[in-house]
Amino acid sequence: MTRRRRRSPRAVAALLAGALFAPAAASGAVGAQPTGAPSAVTPSAATPPGAIADTVRLGALHAAALQRDPRAGQPALHAAATAARLRTLANERRPQLTPAGEATTQTDVPSLGGALPPGLAGAGARLPRPPRDRYQARVDAEQLVYDGGSVAGRRAVERGRLAEAQAGVGVALQGVREEVTGRFFAALLAQERLAQLDVLADDLAARLAFVRARVRAGAALAGDSAAVLAELLRVGQQQDEVRAERRSALAVLAALTGRPVGEAS
Repeated sequence: MTRRRRRSPRAVAALLAGALFAPAAASGAVGAQPTGAPSAVTPSAATPPGAIADTVRLGALHAAALQRDPRAGQPALHAAATAARLRTLANERRPQLTPAGEATTQTDVPSLGGALPPGLAGAGARLPRPPRDRYQARVDAEQLVYDGGSVAGRRAVERGRLAEAQAGVGVALQGVREEVTGRFFAALLAQERLAQLDVLADDLAARLAFVRARVRAGAALAGDSAAVLAELLRVGQQQDEVRAERRSALAVLAALTGRPVGEAS
């Protein structure tokens, strides 16, 4: 029987992520992220023994998923539309200038006719005939003096609508963050589960070899080796199931972030 060796915390951390995001790390597409966020890690050939190189962090996946989601741009659009409506409401307090014009024409106008009396004008002077066409232009000005708080109330309504719209988008994007987080840790847990199953499979394989040797020596029954073999096959089936779960989680992460992630690439 083989003895199971005790793993150090650093080795367990390396097994947690394994090669979860190895392609992303190899391409160098993901840069350094702020400390404190959960990360997937994998040992590098260029990394000194005992050291671990970061490949990608959960925060980077959140940022990529939110950037990919079309709803992420809606808050800015809502804010721009609200700002435009607030400017329109503010203009209602300013004087409103309305230009107006009028042109009229008469088919006939009265006329005094005849010459002016002597001494009022030169000889032969006559009274002018009034024009038939008339043009008039003006500018009307209106100033709102008191509105009873109507404009202020409408501005408050617009701000409330903006807050409601942005809160709705925030709730929708929070669902995206939670989905990324769930798939991220599902992949990590599957990786750790695979590591445990690998250790168990190695242990059973060594035990099967030992039991078979005893069967050949006549010290054990054939049923003993069959029992160990059945257990080994059951562990192999569990490994296939966990690998499928891990590939599924990586595929969802790749779809949410729009970037190749581990085996999903």
